[in-house]
Amino acid sequence: MHFADITIDGNSLYQEFKQYDFISTLGWGTEESQNAV
Repeated sequence: MHFADITIDGNSLYQEFKQYDFISTLGWGTEESQNAV
């Protein structure tokens, strides 16, 4: 599993967006879920 996070003004994009279901499209999640998008 690859993990990447971007911090803007001290806020983690992962923490901001994890409530939504499109996290895998931003490069998070398993490689299989990334390829499925």
